[in-house]
Amino acid sequence: MTRVFSAKCFRCHANGVSKGGFGGMHDLEAMANSKFVDLETPDFSELYMVSESGEMPPSSRDRLTSEEVQTILEWIRAEADTIK
Repeated sequence: MTRVFSAKCFRCHANGVSKGGFGGMHDLEAMANSKFVDLETPDFSELYMVSESGEMPPSSRDRLTSEEVQTILEWIRAEADTIK
């Protein structure tokens, strides 16, 4: 998970940078418990939906592959499983 976030998201959303009011992606535990991740209905998590729609990342150079988007969803689902 960190590989995808590090390669495509950290520049704008980690380590003290929080473009659009969204930061802290380097802290997976905190992010899993943020308003951007819905552990009750993972497929409706904002993090997944903006990734899947292509809205983020906005740069075509950093565009997520379908495999990377799937990795994000799988991570959210795995986090959801830990609370069940």
